Formats: sequence, structure tokens, C-alpha cells
Amino acid sequence: MQSDNERHESLLELLRHAIASNGKRLGQELLRTHHPADVVEALDELNDEDRTRLIEQIPLEIRAWLLPFAAKAQVKQLFAGCTDADVADILDKMPADDAVDLLERMDSRRSESVLSEAGWELQSTLRTLLKSKPESAGALMTTEFLKLDGELTVGQAIEAIEKVAADVETPYAVYIVTKEGHLRGVVSLRELLAAAEDEVLEELMRREPVVAHVDDDQEEVTQKIERYDVLALPIVDDLGRIRGVVTHDDVLDVATEEATEDIFKAAGFSFSDVEVSRSSAILESSIAQILRIRLPWLFLALVGGMIAGGVIEAYEDTLAGVVALAFFIPVIMDMGGNVGTQASTIFVRGLAVGQIDDRNAMKHFAREGVVGLLIGLIIGGIGALGAYAWQGMLRGEEYAATLAFVVFVGLVSVCLVASVIGYVIPWLMHKTNFDPAAASDPLITTVKDVTALLIYFGLAALLLGHLL
Repeated sequence: MQSDNERHESLLELLRHAIASNGKRLGQELLRTHHPADVVEALDELNDEDRTRLIEQIPLEIRAWLLPFAAKAQVKQLFAGCTDADVADILDKMPADDAVDLLERMDSRRSESVLSEAGWELQSTLRTLLKSKPESAGALMTTEFLKLDGELTVGQAIEAIEKVAADVETPYAVYIVTKEGHLRGVVSLRELLAAAEDEVLEELMRREPVVAHVDDDQEEVTQKIERYDVLALPIVDDLGRIRGVVTHDDVLDVATEEATEDIFKAAGFSFSDVEVSRSSAILESSIAQILRIRLPWLFLALVGGMIAGGVIEAYEDTLAGVVALAFFIPVIMDMGGNVGTQASTIFVRGLAVGQIDDRNAMKHFAREGVVGLLIGLIIGGIGALGAYAWQGMLRGEEYAATLAFVVFVGLVSVCLVASVIGYVIPWLMHKTNFDPAAASDPLITTVKDVTALLIYFGLAALLLGHLL
């Protein structure tokens, strides 16, 4: 079996040979031996002249095969030299959801011109999908799926499927519908092939399958597919008519986009257009735009730092009397920051994928409090031992044991507080319609720092006051 590098080199050799031989048998070779994602990657490694020559030789059906895996710049290249009629022909050879995705990447004038060249049935399907709400199940679904009458026998169903299987993107299951298109049940292909030929679909089907509404948010669709572990989810309208299906590979793209969005927001970046790639926005925006994106959250963190500085000033006498207290301020604050960031990241991710909601939020708050306390006890114990070894065993300070106890309580307290507010603040932001991913970290940092310093210096003033 070839390694990835060997397959890649073999593909590049095939493409170079195709250029030299004017593309003879190129389509058959690509389809038989290589995945389209690998092909578009290899195309990108060719020089501009060779890539242009090769694309001109690629048949339309092969371009349709490659386009769903092509980057935006490659889409334009694969359409090079194509008339609107050619593009419409390419779209006709693609799954409807991928065709809509390509239309949305074109400017409105070109997409309308291409649609006018499409056949009536294709045009109707694509226009319906284009009208779906952005980021809804309707915008994500494909309209090419297997649907049959429940009165057919298994043998008749298999014959019917054989006639249309090549035109269906999602041959995972057969959806049983009425003449009006209302969804009645579903039969998996495995169940179909294992059943007797004279068995009737209506008796074989699973009734009331899991569905999503055409206007449901794509994240909700993703959560249902993950929860029920299905390869495809039927999409219905208000009347219960099946309009399409969303497949597991489609929701993987959604999950990736949402994860990227949440990661950037957690770092303090906010964007008005969530469809724009977060990394592209940061790298390609003007300096003024980058400042508008980043400064508001950094300003909030600055205010929090000034408040924390005010707390230190309030305990200036305590710090002057026991200078060693200053040695452990970075430990207290950094540990709280790390624990709080862990907690908020876990919470925002759980909220995004639907694992945390109104029904179980309090359970998660309590659980995180226990986790924070245990982390604090372990980290605090280690920190206290380190403080005692440093100040008592190495420096011989008489107050080393008391200082170690102050460090211990400070670390336990800050870990507990950071864990809890790492959950509570994102939840409050979510319930008050603020974006929890964007707003949480600066607020958590401020609350955690001020609380940790108050506990640390307050306890130090109480237990080490005789040294002042």
C-alpha cells in the first residue's frame, strides 16, 4: 500500500503526464484512483501555466466532482473558460447543496445568469434552497435522497432504488412518504437488504424518525446528528413534508466553522460577519479594523488590572511588613487565570454543542465547584510546601509556616472561585443575550484577580498582622 507521500507524488506525475498528452484518459484515471480533495491540492502545486492548460482539458463532470473540495480561488480557476451554460451543466452534475454553495460564492449577477441557463427542475430546486434562511437546516440540506411509497414491497423498493441510486447523494436510508410528501417513516438500507422480498415497507419502517425543521439553526441539526448518531437527518416543513436531508459530512463543516468562531471569540475577537473566516479577517483587515476588533476587550482587561492594583495598594502596609508575600502574587493570579480559562472554555464549548442548557446548568455549576475545590487542594498543597521550603528551610524565616498556610488558602480559594465564575459568567452572558465566548474571559480575569488578591492579602493581614 502506498504512503500518503507516494500517492501524492503519483498524482502529480499523473497530472503532468496529462498535460503532456492533452488530458487523454485524465477523467477515468482521477476517478478510479484518487480522491477529489487530493486532486485539488495537487492542482495547487502546479505552476500557473500548467494548471491553466490542465483545467482546460478537464471534462465538466470531473470539474463537478472536484468543485466541492476546492478553495475559493480554485473555484474561479475551475470555472475558467466556462460559459454560463457550462457552469449550469456542472451544477446539474453536483449534489444540490454543493451547487447552492457554489452559487453563493459567485456575484449575484453571475449566479442569476447561470441559473437562467439551468433546466427548470434544477433551477426550481436551487432557487428554493437559496431562499432558505442563512445558517438554517434548509440552507444546509440536499434535496437528492431516496423516498418511496410505504405500500411497495422490499423487492419493488430495491428495483426502484437501482434506477435512481446514481443520482442520489445520500443512499443511507429510504424515507417513506405519502403522495403529498409527508414523512411517515424511515428504513435503513441495511434493514432493507436483510428483509424478505415480499415484506411491505410500511411494516418494516421505523415510525416517527428524528427530524429537524427547515428553519432550525444548523447547530441544532449538528447536535441532533451527534446525539442520535445518524448518518443523515430528514428536514421537514411546517406541514411535515420532507424537503431534504442533512448528512453527517455537511455538519462536520458546520462544527468546524463554529469551533473556529468560538476559539477566536474566546481570545477576545468579535466580528459582525460570522461567515468570514476568523483567521482571514485578522490577517487581511486594515490596521484600524484590527484595532477596533481587539481594543475593547483589552481595555476591559486593563480596567480589571487597575482595580487589582488598587487592591494591592490597599494592603501596602501588609506587603511592606512581609515582603515575601509579593513573591507569591504571580502564582496566585496565574493559577486563577489558568483554572478560569479552562472552566470557561469547557463551558462555552458545552453550551455551543448543546450539552449544557437550562435543565442541567446547576448540576454543572455544582460539579465544577467540586472540581475547582479538588484542584485547589492539590495545587494549594504543592504551593504551600514550596513556599515553606523556600522561606523556611532555605531562608529560615520564622513566619514561613504561616506564610505557607496563607499561600495554601489563597490557592484553594482562587481555584474554587475561578472554576465557578468560569461557568457562571458565560452562563449570565448567555442568558442576557451577550456573546459568552467574546465577553467571558475579560470579565473572568477581572473578578478572579480582584477576589484572589482580597482573599490573599486579607488572610495575610489577619494572620501576619503581628509582623507589621
